[in-house]
Amino acid sequence: DEICNIYFHDTIQKDLKLCQEPIIILHNVECINGISYCWPKSDYKFITMGSTTVCEIDLRKPEKAVRESEDQEDEVVCGVFVDQQKQDLMVCGMGEGVVTTWKPELNQWEDQVNRIKVTKDETIDSIISAMDGDGKFVYAGSGDGSVNKIDVIEGRCVEHLFNRDPEKEGNVVDEVTILDL
Repeated sequence: DEICNIYFHDTIQKDLKLCQEPIIILHNVECINGISYCWPKSDYKFITMGSTTVCEIDLRKPEKAVRESEDQEDEVVCGVFVDQQKQDLMVCGMGEGVVTTWKPELNQWEDQVNRIKVTKDETIDSIISAMDGDGKFVYAGSGDGSVNKIDVIEGRCVEHLFNRDPEKEGNVVDEVTILDL
């Protein structure tokens, strides 16, 4: 909701009643931009991205976040595990055109471990794993209409594509808010 509570509903029941108390006090009560499920490692844990922090939450402990990162001084817009099975590396798209890498086993979500500049002053609005088998690549969509393939191990963009609107004349581009393979 608008004050950063996360509600969990029983989707089996038709009335969608709450199946537990909401998780509260996340992201300095500003916003939740994204959420990633930690399956198959845990049925109860999620990573949330919002405001200027990344949080780890556990459904069994709804009173507060298990861990919360330091203030990143930039909005954390989206995030994804590069390899959902291993969950050893997460990348987050930031408000100032940067992709950050996070290694939860290294520092327990305290801070990012690397920054990769993708665009100049445009948000990274969406990010998805390339599911390349090596756990090395992601695709990042940004506000300037570009989609970039990023090598998160080497820390660089390896391919640059533009999203062009076929219904508009000229070189009009639309922001890339959703990516899917």
